[in-house]
Amino acid sequence: MTDIHGVRYDGPVRRATPEQLELRTRYGSVISDWTNLSPQMLLTISTAFIRPQVSDTAGRQWLSAIFAGQTGQAEAAHELAAKAAAAKPGFRDLLPRFFPVAKNSWRIFCSCQGMRILSWLLVAGLFSALMAAPSPLSNKEIGLMLRSGYSSESILAEMSSRRVLEPLDEPTEKSLLDCGASAQLIAALESKVWLISNQEADQARQRAIEIDARRAAQAQQNLEFNALLQSQQAAARAPAAAAVVSTGAPLLEVLKPKLVRCRNGEIKRPDGSELEKKKYVALYYSAHWCGPCRKFTPQLVEYYNRVAAAHPEFEVIFVSSDRSHFGWETYIREMKMPWLAIDYDQLGEMTGIRKLGGGSIPSLLVL
Repeated sequence: MTDIHGVRYDGPVRRATPEQLELRTRYGSVISDWTNLSPQMLLTISTAFIRPQVSDTAGRQWLSAIFAGQTGQAEAAHELAAKAAAAKPGFRDLLPRFFPVAKNSWRIFCSCQGMRILSWLLVAGLFSALMAAPSPLSNKEIGLMLRSGYSSESILAEMSSRRVLEPLDEPTEKSLLDCGASAQLIAALESKVWLISNQEADQARQRAIEIDARRAAQAQQNLEFNALLQSQQAAARAPAAAAVVSTGAPLLEVLKPKLVRCRNGEIKRPDGSELEKKKYVALYYSAHWCGPCRKFTPQLVEYYNRVAAAHPEFEVIFVSSDRSHFGWETYIREMKMPWLAIDYDQLGEMTGIRKLGGGSIPSLLVL
């Protein structure tokens, strides 16, 4: 899995909810919001769990087609919709309504409805995948699991369900013992009781090669998609900036009555003098639900606390992308944000300012 920042994660799925996906990697558990994945990656994951000739195959294909159409993936949308209509006649009458003849336009957006559809599809698909038999364990993976803190007992349990790809040789046995493998684990590997056949091993290796090839192709597609998305966001910023200043009033003057600050755990409205004599003001676009934001914000807090006293001409204003007042307030308190913030109840009137930050968070815009 590769997120919108180009970070790739490898490992089995541990848990999935409509909001997040948790993977078990060699370095421990990794939690990622679905919003950190591009629409192309979401569609790829979703369609990977559509199995042919199953009762819900057509329904999954149709919902995936709806999402693909909403996120600008026209070719995939029409292909999935055609398959769903061929499998289930009830979808045929809906084709002209939802999937008219393609026009010469390219739309890229991600609606809340589309994200809900894909969240449901992905969670259901991942649950099915968790119930299916995963790939066999290699000796290298067993060694990585031991070094990552897995107990020999948990690895034995994993081996009983996944089986083992290759026999144990002397150098590998020494390496596993150095990593803390128990005598019981070594004995189980030496007994070959969970060793798969040579034919199954060849098939598993071939699948791994095919998966790597698909990942490489998907990574390239993601790069192209993100480049296109960023260019569209850059084009959208210019009119957004014009919209902000179209009132004729300076931007900071517009913001003054809408600002709050957290002091001693209480969020209060300042007296309006906080932006006086400020030469450099940075708008910080962030949200409590955003994993990369929660990693970056403490660093920004540390920097602000370190330089603010020596540079009174500098200020930060938090522009929230949170989905509720509770999330906004919780984020400010948890991170102990020392800077100003636009009142959450006022954000609905600040469409132009919100667009200035682009479509990705965290984002820091210095005015």
